[in-house]
Amino acid sequence: MRDLIIKLSIADEEAQRFEGRMAMVLAVSEEEAAMLRANIITVHDFLKLARRGTATLRQILETRGTMEPDLARTLDMLIDPAATADELHDRTRECLGQAKFVLAEPKKGRLQ
Repeated sequence: MRDLIIKLSIADEEAQRFEGRMAMVLAVSEEEAAMLRANIITVHDFLKLARRGTATLRQILETRGTMEPDLARTLDMLIDPAATADELHDRTRECLGQAKFVLAEPKKGRLQ
């Protein structure tokens, strides 16, 4: 078993955020980090589209007066979950947006 020491050099204000909290460590390559960012952005874009699209569709159909009961029920099933998923994903993005990416220091074998 090896000990892995992770050292972060951060401003005092940022360091205070760690008091009484956990740190999350995830080993990722540059490619994996890029893929993670791209995946989060893609999901974010879709959730925004789904939320706007379902609300817009409901408005269009109500305005035209062509709201069929089956369609109304389906939209009702989608609108609230789409909004909830969008809000949860925004909170997740805020949390992950605080991540600090560090590279291994090759000479000493420590993460800096």
